[in-house]
Amino acid sequence: MIWMFTAKALGAACLLMLGGAVGTMRARRLKSRQELLEQMAVCLRSIGEMLSRHPGPTEEMLRRAAQVAGMALPLACDASPLPQRLKTCFVRQSAQQTEVSKTEWSLFFDAVTALCTEDTLSVCRRLDYARQRLEQLGEEARECARVQGKLYQRMGIAAGAAAALVLM
Repeated sequence: MIWMFTAKALGAACLLMLGGAVGTMRARRLKSRQELLEQMAVCLRSIGEMLSRHPGPTEEMLRRAAQVAGMALPLACDASPLPQRLKTCFVRQSAQQTEVSKTEWSLFFDAVTALCTEDTLSVCRRLDYARQRLEQLGEEARECARVQGKLYQRMGIAAGAAAALVLM
């Protein structure tokens, strides 16, 4: 009799912890989306500042801006043109980091690839627009992570508790 009660209590505790863990994972995903959007905005700001102060080779500016933002922009060192290498890099990154939508990746990608195809004034305008939009999306993501993150954690614990009660 005591073994049955112990097993049920242990199972209920496991379900409760599992529900909490699932909720925490969902909340962490929201937080990583916010951080990635902020990194993208910082990268664009850094590129814009470099263009206005002392523009250098495009590849070097991209590497320094990514380093400042804490992003990984692994540009392949092959002989293909820079726009093609950027496209390959962004396709790979957008596939790996699914927290950010294709539209947001496209906004970032278009602003960065403009460095290779447009004049400096147009690039600065495009970078500024994309940076402002990404900052706005980052603020929205921060608020979403704050509010919905708590909700996901609470719902996970509640779902775990409900499953434990059903099984008891």
